[in-house]
Amino acid sequence: MRPCYFDFEHRTSRRAAAIAMARPVARHRLPPSQRGRPAGLLSAALSLVRLWRRRSRERRQLGSLDARMLRDIGVTPSEAARECDKPFWRA
Repeated sequence: MRPCYFDFEHRTSRRAAAIAMARPVARHRLPPSQRGRPAGLLSAALSLVRLWRRRSRERRQLGSLDARMLRDIGVTPSEAARECDKPFWRA
């Protein structure tokens, strides 16, 4: 598993976490070559579970940030609370 961290040196990362969470996530659809194949369904299910785990981890980390750190990434405490209150399956 790759580490999750904020890159404060990169100028576009200031609001990267907030933007990533606000972006609509594409629906998981199988390519035509894998429709109806058990391996394709298993692969799609695993990628969906990975997405849910990533959302859960990111929201937990966002909830642990204090007001100063939220200001650094350009997110208000109310926006962070709203994002943290969402269930993991909602984008």
